[in-house]
Amino acid sequence: MPRKRSKPRKKYIRMDTGPKRHGLILYIMVMVLFVCVMAVSVSFANVTTQRSQNQALHAELIRLENINSSLELQISDARNLDEVEYIARTRLNMSEPVPGQITVVNLIPKEQIVHDFTVMPEYELAFNEQVSRFFERLRVFFVGG
Repeated sequence: MPRKRSKPRKKYIRMDTGPKRHGLILYIMVMVLFVCVMAVSVSFANVTTQRSQNQALHAELIRLENINSSLELQISDARNLDEVEYIARTRLNMSEPVPGQITVVNLIPKEQIVHDFTVMPEYELAFNEQVSRFFERLRVFFVGG
């Protein structure tokens, strides 16, 4: 008797739901959880570090503001003429000059001091003549005749 041909069976891929698959899923979940915990702990450490740096900078700012206000007070005291006189007398051992200690020397006689700029004193006239003679000699030297 001839053999009957049987219909070819459909091949199904069977998913293995055994303990190996469950172990792999559990391993992946644990690793994802570990990565998340590490990310959170690193960010927390960064926040803590930034907070401590911020507090240190804030303390430094307060210290510098106190120094600045102290220096501003010293500057305002230094602008006071009474304070300048006190410092000159106590720290620098200075005193008022006695009469005759200061000698005023006039380098230019009072008659030659120019108050009106249209009138030149004699020393300026002499200087201008010397400069013009110098330039005339230069012109003769380079140009000739």
